[in-house]
Parts: sequence; C-alpha cells; structure tokens
Amino acid sequence: MSITFNQDDITKLKTLIQEGIHVMTEVETLNEGLRDTVKHVAEEMDIKP
Repeated sequence: MSITFNQDDITKLKTLIQEGIHVMTEVETLNEGLRDTVKHVAEEMDIKP
C-alpha cells in the first residue's frame, strides 16, 4: 500500500520540517548559551559546574 500526497500536503510537510529544523537550531543555541552561563557563574563562585 502506498501513500499519495497532493501538492498542498507536500507543502505542509516541507514547512513542518523547516520549522522543526529551525526550532532544533534555536534549542541548540540556547543550550550552548546556558552551558556558558553556568560555567561562568560557577567560576565566579569558585565551584565546579
């Protein structure tokens, strides 16, 4: 059994994937920023993160 997608479905899927990639990139950037913040705060407090 195969699934057939019309052009509207294909457009929706492409948009969903692009938005998912964008969100994952934002999450990665936020994680890096949080990691840096924790590291700097820990250094200021003379503790290991």
